[in-house]
Amino acid sequence: MSGDLPAIVLVPGFLGTNLARPGGARLWLSIGQMLLGDLATDMRFDGAGAPLLTDGLVELVYSDLLDGLGAAGLVVYTFPFDFRRSVFAAAADLAAFIDAIARATGGKRFVLVAHSQGALVTALYPYVDSAWATRVERSILLGGPLCGTFDAVETAMGTHPLVERLGSHSLRDTTAEVGACLRTWPGLFSMLPDPETFEGGEAAFDGGAWAHGFSPPQAMLDEAREVRRKIKGSPLFHERPCAHLLSLRYHTADAYVPGLVLAGPRSAPGDGTVPACTASFQKIPAYHVDYPHQLLPLDPRAIRGIRDLAATGTTDLERVSEAQCNARLLTTTEPAQLALAASVLEGSSTLAKVAWLLAPPGL
Repeated sequence: MSGDLPAIVLVPGFLGTNLARPGGARLWLSIGQMLLGDLATDMRFDGAGAPLLTDGLVELVYSDLLDGLGAAGLVVYTFPFDFRRSVFAAAADLAAFIDAIARATGGKRFVLVAHSQGALVTALYPYVDSAWATRVERSILLGGPLCGTFDAVETAMGTHPLVERLGSHSLRDTTAEVGACLRTWPGLFSMLPDPETFEGGEAAFDGGAWAHGFSPPQAMLDEAREVRRKIKGSPLFHERPCAHLLSLRYHTADAYVPGLVLAGPRSAPGDGTVPACTASFQKIPAYHVDYPHQLLPLDPRAIRGIRDLAATGTTDLERVSEAQCNARLLTTTEPAQLALAASVLEGSSTLAKVAWLLAPPGL
C-alpha cells in the first residue's frame, strides 16, 4: 500500500531531538544528565558549550506517532534537527534532506508533519527549495506556534516551569544558570510572539526593553523578527493544503504584562503553549485534539487525524470555531486536564518524568 501513498517527513518540535557528544554520551534527553550533568554549560549555543550532534527523535514523545503511521502503511522519514540553532539554518537542512530523498526515490511526493517549533522550520522550507511545490502534497501542523508563543518569553526570563524544573532537580545547575544557557539559543527566540498579533509585542524585539540581565543579543532578536515576517508570507499555507491540529483545553498565556516584556497570566484556551486565538493562522483549517503541547504526538486523536489527512486529505476531527478561539478560561483548574494527565502517564515512570518536565503547569 505504501507505494500508493505519499511519504511522511516528520519534523519534531522544540526539545524533541536527542543531542549527544560526537561518538559519546547523549546529553538531551537524558534523565541522568538532567540530574547529575552540567546541561547549563554543555548545551550553551554561544561557543562555550559542548559540540553536540543530533541523535534521533526523543522516542518517548514520538514513538506512538511513528508506530501509528507505520501501521497505516505510511513510510516515515524523520528529520531530527538541533532545536537550539537558527530555524533558518534548520529549514536549509530540511530542504537538503527532502531533496536527497526525492532524488533517491525517483520524485516521491511528501506530506510534511511538523510538531511545535518544527512548524516554523516547515513554513520556512519553501523559501530554500525552489522545487518544494512539486514535492509537497500537503502539510499537517501539530501545535504550531505560527504566531509565536509566550512560553518563549517565560523561558528567556527564567519563569517557565521547564527552567524551574531543570534547575530545581539538578545537583549542579541552578535555575539562573539554566536560564542563561537557554538565552543563547536562537531557536528559542524564533518563537517570540508576533508583534502584530499581540499588543505590546514590539518591545520584545528591542534588547533594551528587556529586564536587566535578561536581554538577548540584538542580532538574535533581529533574526526572530525576520522569522515572523517570513512565516506570515510563507507559500506553504496557500499553495498546498495545510491543516493545524491543536488542543484548546489547557490554560495558555496570550498577552504581555502591559508595558513589560513579561508574559501575562495563563487565562486563554490553548494547548498550554500555543493560544487558541492563533489556531486558524492564515485561515488554514484547525482541528481539535486533546493532549498538551509537548505531548501532542502521543494523542490518539492526533495520530488518527494525521494518518487520515495524510492518506485521504480528510479527517473526522471537529473543526475549531472562531468562538472557541476567542473564548476565555474562567477556572484555575480543569478536572478533565488532570484526569487526562493521569491517563497519559499511567504505567511508565520514565514517561511520567519526561511528561512532568515538558508539560505545562497543572500536569
